[in-house]
Amino acid sequence: MTDRNAVGKERTAWQQKIYDLQVELGVGAEEGLFSCQYFEECNGSVGSGIGRKGDWAYVGSRYGEASVGGKPARVLFVGIDRPFKGEEGERSFLDYWKTQQEWRNSALNPDPKNLHMVGVKVVLKHLLDGVRAEDRCEQFALVNAVLCGAAAARGARGRLMNTVSSSVMKRNCREHMKRFLQRLEPDIVIAQGKGAPAGVHRLLTSGTAERWHFASKSDSHKRYRHVDVVAGEIEGRRVWGVLMAHPRYYGQKGLLREGSVSTPEELAKAFELIRDRHAG
Repeated sequence: MTDRNAVGKERTAWQQKIYDLQVELGVGAEEGLFSCQYFEECNGSVGSGIGRKGDWAYVGSRYGEASVGGKPARVLFVGIDRPFKGEEGERSFLDYWKTQQEWRNSALNPDPKNLHMVGVKVVLKHLLDGVRAEDRCEQFALVNAVLCGAAAARGARGRLMNTVSSSVMKRNCREHMKRFLQRLEPDIVIAQGKGAPAGVHRLLTSGTAERWHFASKSDSHKRYRHVDVVAGEIEGRRVWGVLMAHPRYYGQKGLLREGSVSTPEELAKAFELIRDRHAG
């Protein structure tokens, strides 16, 4: 088991805050630290059971130093379920510091096949005021909407399939997400994927929240994908949210990639609006 005190000396104040919270909630992916109060309920809600328990949030070493519209901004991404990675379906979380470095590298030089992290990198490029990519990848935080993974399942050709969480897992992890948002105090939250935007929207807004709506049609999926910009509050603090589809949908159209000649119109409008509202 990792010596928490020794590793803690390498953490920033924000990294320490979120690490302490995950230990408190019992959702850290480290031997001896997982004790989530919802585990039994969540485990019984998926037929294959939960195969991997907990996750670690990424908090860049320069979280809070980003600038959006000329004003400092804490930028938080919320992804979807914790994914499987590798043939055995495991992702190493040997210690918190190593995890931070892995996420930094995945944002700086993402695998072209990992459209999620490619999308994170490109969104940062368009949203943040002009800084080097080496700086941008340290200036954001990222957490998953669901922190545990169902046991691995294999498809018809024997390939390891991604996790599919239950509605119970999403509901229970939303309680953790609320605590993450309170502790990280983001100014801008970017939710990506099918499940993450719905969960973040419930946490950020009420029925009277302001909303701006843009839509684009995905030729490959024959249905409309939406980008919403929402204004909400977390413990009295104004928070702006961008709710968007998983970047793979844009990647399939050749958009939202590093070096792409254009940004999807609805995303460009959303980023422009966020920059204006945050600066105002």
